[in-house]
Amino acid sequence: MGIRIIIAIVGLSFAVVSAQAQTTNSYTSGSSHFWDLGGAWSTGFAPTINDGANFIVNIGSKTVTIDPGAVDADPQNLIISNLTLA
Repeated sequence: MGIRIIIAIVGLSFAVVSAQAQTTNSYTSGSSHFWDLGGAWSTGFAPTINDGANFIVNIGSKTVTIDPGAVDADPQNLIISNLTLA
């Protein structure tokens, strides 16, 4: 019985990771902001490598700026897997 529980837990762990990997994150702010400002994105968090897609396609002209402080603090927060601009 113990091995079944371990297999179930491992299986659920993979399901959670797979679900996170398929997140779509869209820039929802109507104005310009820093890239890492979570409130400007649909998920409430800046894009990550785990997102299935990242979109900056909402109406109007805006600038999404990479904050030099964010790069210095954690360069990994600038790695994304899929970005669409329109």
